[in-house]
Amino acid sequence: MAEITTDDIMDIKTSIASLRTLIETEAQRCPYREEIARASNNTEVVGKLIETVANLRLDFARAGINAGMAGGGAMGAIIMVLFVIAKWQKWL
Repeated sequence: MAEITTDDIMDIKTSIASLRTLIETEAQRCPYREEIARASNNTEVVGKLIETVANLRLDFARAGINAGMAGGGAMGAIIMVLFVIAKWQKWL
């Protein structure tokens, strides 16, 4: 196995420095860098939106259940009254 010399280490450090410079340069030239920065800052807002949508779905489901129960109860009462009238009139 070959030994690593100080020259090799210096070459590696130089290569790493040039890669870092290249990354920074490319990041500055990226046309989407502002959108990426904005999108990464919107994670909290998106989380709140998801929670709000979930709550709205639950509210709509509850409203549907309540309306169904109220409507079913009202229809049941009307049918019961009609049934009593029909029995009283001896239609049944």
